[in-house]
Amino acid sequence: MKIIFEKRVSLLGKLFSVFDLLILGAFAYTVLTIPVNQWIGFVMLIIAVIFHEVAHGLMAYFLGDSTAKTQGRLSLNPLVHIDPLGTVILPLILVLSGTSFLFGWAKPVPVIPRYFKHEIIGMMWVAIAGPATNLILAFSASQLIKILLKNQIVGIDHIVIEGLFSAIIINLVLAIFNMIPIPPLDGSRVIMVVLPDFLKRFWLQLEHYGLYIVMGLVYLGAFNSLLQRSIKISVEWLLQ
Repeated sequence: MKIIFEKRVSLLGKLFSVFDLLILGAFAYTVLTIPVNQWIGFVMLIIAVIFHEVAHGLMAYFLGDSTAKTQGRLSLNPLVHIDPLGTVILPLILVLSGTSFLFGWAKPVPVIPRYFKHEIIGMMWVAIAGPATNLILAFSASQLIKILLKNQIVGIDHIVIEGLFSAIIINLVLAIFNMIPIPPLDGSRVIMVVLPDFLKRFWLQLEHYGLYIVMGLVYLGAFNSLLQRSIKISVEWLLQ
């Protein structure tokens, strides 16, 4: 199966893998069949998760680990960051369901902590870089909304405003959710700095099951109150 997905096909003078073509096809289907006000959030999510991962890679490179750069992961090209489940399947399901809540993730950039001067502290800064970038994107989108409305360039119900508002919400969700201190979320790398040694070993072992724990807690609605209150407060502050 892997060999089939990696097979190269020539299209418009360029070589694409079968997997790349499937992703492009899914995106084209989304654009052509789903109303603009629904798929615009999907596009904003793709942008948000790509910037999130590139930020991880850039921070790692700054701290001495060039792995992500060597593997071409510091690019903003969506195709090098796409995770089939987190970037395509889950977001598309959410879009098609008509929900206003969009979430996803890109393929994690490779990071090798031993290249850092201090491994745990280095991983902390790498982890913080992703959510921090999402906060910067949310802030930037809010400022654009203010400028556009203040100068009456577009109305409040314009599609551009809707897209920017979606960008604010999506980036805030990614920033806040990823800072929850449960492996493999970014917050777990931050809390590692203050954990005693015996808990650090436990935390590292927990990462093997962390994704299932996080998804289970999401399904049970354990984070709903945290996200709703945090996002409400953040949006009000950004747009005041």
